[in-house]
Amino acid sequence: MSAKSSKISIKSRPVFLALIIVPPLAMIALCCAAIVWYYSREVPVPPIEVRCPPLPETFKESDLIGTWIASYNIFTTDMLIIREDGTYKQVFEDNVPETDYHYRYDSDWQEWWIEYRESGYLRLHLKGMQRFDNVSGLPREGGGTSRRAIDTCEFVEVPMTDEVVLIVTGVSNRAKSTTPRGIELRQTRLAGSDWAWSFRLQDVK
Repeated sequence: MSAKSSKISIKSRPVFLALIIVPPLAMIALCCAAIVWYYSREVPVPPIEVRCPPLPETFKESDLIGTWIASYNIFTTDMLIIREDGTYKQVFEDNVPETDYHYRYDSDWQEWWIEYRESGYLRLHLKGMQRFDNVSGLPREGGGTSRRAIDTCEFVEVPMTDEVVLIVTGVSNRAKSTTPRGIELRQTRLAGSDWAWSFRLQDVK
């Protein structure tokens, strides 16, 4: 009787091993197939959420040409003179009344160019521009800033290691009647700062 039982055990061993090995292998194969499907599937891209007024329908690139000024406080101004030949000049002035303090920075004529965004806005790239904000100081070699800069319209980080990037947007309905060409050039917000200034067009030809 014991010999017969032993023969049955030997014959049943392949089936027994198959019952133990096949299910885990099948589960591994199923998991691998699921992983491949997950990373190869087409994921719909959500639309970019925008937080600034859109550009006017009448906007054209020549609307950027002119003199733009950002007033950081009653003593400090930043001026951009943008020409249609693809160059610009920056003039930053910081004056404290009733003191001898006066700081002025004049750049050379440097390159500018625009970047069209999926959000509908434009980014104005100003090579070599200094990011002074409301604090005067020694110009950074090559321009730009080493601080993190945030596009407040798309809420994404904008690297500015050797340039300053301004976001070209429309203005609120209330400001349209007093804003030439209906656009403004928005500064990015620097990390740690609660302020983000804008340049407004001064001369209209």
